[in-house]
Amino acid sequence: MRLGRLAPSHAVAMVNGVAAGKRLPCEVLDEIISKTDGVPLFIEELTRAVILSRLLVESSDSYKLTGLLPPLAIPASLHDSLIARLDRLAGEKEIAQIGAVVGREFSYSLLREVMRVEESLLRQALARLVESDLLRQRGDGEGAWYVFRHALIQDAAYESLLKGKRQVYHQRIAEALERRLGGNPELHPELLAYHYSQAGLTARALPYWLEAGECSLARSANIEAVNHLTRGLELLATLPESPEREQSELAFQTNLGRAWMATKGYAAPETRAAYERARDLCSRAGESPQLVPILMGLAIYFMVRAEYRTTCDIAKQTLKIAETLNDSGSAMEAHIRYGYALFYMGEFEHARNHLEQAIKLYDPSSHRNHAWVFGQEPGMAALSCEACALWIIGYPDQAPALCERSMSHARESAHAMTLAFASIYASMLHQWLGRDEAAAEFAADALSIASDQGLTFWSAVAALCRGAVEAGSRPSQAGIARFEDALRGWEVTGARAPISYFRFHFAAALAHAHHTKDATMLLNQAIAELGDERFFEAELYRLKGELILQPVCEFASAQNWEEAEDCFMRALEVARRQNAKSFELRTAMSLTGLWKRTGRTPQAKQFLHEIYGWFTEGFESADLTRAKELLSELS
Repeated sequence: MRLGRLAPSHAVAMVNGVAAGKRLPCEVLDEIISKTDGVPLFIEELTRAVILSRLLVESSDSYKLTGLLPPLAIPASLHDSLIARLDRLAGEKEIAQIGAVVGREFSYSLLREVMRVEESLLRQALARLVESDLLRQRGDGEGAWYVFRHALIQDAAYESLLKGKRQVYHQRIAEALERRLGGNPELHPELLAYHYSQAGLTARALPYWLEAGECSLARSANIEAVNHLTRGLELLATLPESPEREQSELAFQTNLGRAWMATKGYAAPETRAAYERARDLCSRAGESPQLVPILMGLAIYFMVRAEYRTTCDIAKQTLKIAETLNDSGSAMEAHIRYGYALFYMGEFEHARNHLEQAIKLYDPSSHRNHAWVFGQEPGMAALSCEACALWIIGYPDQAPALCERSMSHARESAHAMTLAFASIYASMLHQWLGRDEAAAEFAADALSIASDQGLTFWSAVAALCRGAVEAGSRPSQAGIARFEDALRGWEVTGARAPISYFRFHFAAALAHAHHTKDATMLLNQAIAELGDERFFEAELYRLKGELILQPVCEFASAQNWEEAEDCFMRALEVARRQNAKSFELRTAMSLTGLWKRTGRTPQAKQFLHEIYGWFTEGFESADLTRAKELLSELS
């Protein structure tokens, strides 16, 4: 919170409060008000410094000067004021300094272990520091804790120590904490890492910085993980080059890649840099099991960048390594990356083959902890993508059953990125099924998880999924603006996959808001820039055909109908080539509506009847219900 300066009248009131209502001499009061310039903490500290000095003598209702007010009797800076107060407590100053080395707060037992002084003297000194209002005390005896009244008091005490002495105390504190480490869940490794770093003992600090990063990742405290791992890498760079240093850096970079995925996004340059540096370090030592998480991190990077063929190449390389190592877990992860890349390339059957192989290899007892190594729980990841593929190839009942299994894995993992991931794919699937309310709830859950945990990429994707649901159910100008902002935020993460899907839904939102021209331009751009991303290609052509028909009335020329029919036929060709039965059904309904309007009702009925008759399940789903109603109208 940004606090403004106090007005002079309020500053006077504060001085009187600190002085417990006793009047200060006018010249002292004026000096305080002048030099503190309305800063509340400064006012408080300078007033206390003057009261505790020998310049004033206390009476029943006021303070009086013992003589003339000498120049600079009141320090001109807060730091000087705090140092002056510490200097007046000469016997207790060292205790305050050591406490400041520990931190803003410290325990009596730790201070006694570090100080190595007689217990009675230590207690008396602490009591005087509390009495002087530099420290506050919680608890008594061995369980007592002390807190510096202000962080600036701690800073002043710490800075008043010579560097050599600071390092000695930091080492003593680290070694004392290390002795207490076993079985103490409240003693975090970053404390030891910090104190050993400040003591100049880099080699002893590094393992604790790495452990601190890993512990933070396990708690989904990803921003903390980045801080700890980056600090460790900075220290590591000060050591001379050696195989040991490279091995240590490999562990830091691999973990940092996961942390950047969460905080910056899968496709962020920081993510790629960490994993590529890790791959370089790993290759120097020869291929090993350590290489697999690195390759999988790079595979995700390239997939989210829509470089699907590169993802497939990395997955193929990983399968070879897994075969050499006889490692089913590595093979499972490679099949998942292969499956996702092929899914977005529109090769749904091939994608399912890889995803099903991953599910066969999956063992919850052995592989659930992959969430903390590879960024998501593998059972969830395989099932989420296969559920979407199942719906596309025409199994609307089996798909949500697989989705529920995926959500179950996600909930059991208690891993934030996994939960966000699963909720996003569940939102997509339920929207395809026509269950907009459930789709909106899943998107909201993903947004809440991602926002709470600082998952930049998933926050952006969740906002886009929410926009996609709104586009189909309750489009509005405000919704379009939110969608556009979300699309911008998603692109900032470096992501490109699946851009055709999000452009489709943004175009649908624009069309519902009667911005047909803008929607058509966006669809044309999406089609022109498809590249290898083909999974929603049929829908792009179908929506384009619908937009061509949107302004057509019964008196319009046949040219629009022909253009629309060309789009629908192109969509049909794509859907059949991909064996995407659900997209084929949607296109058939669009084409049927056009043929009915142009007097080809028997042809329309026969065409729709054939594709509808292919389905063996999902007759309660939105698309099949609509198809049945359309067939009844044609009859």
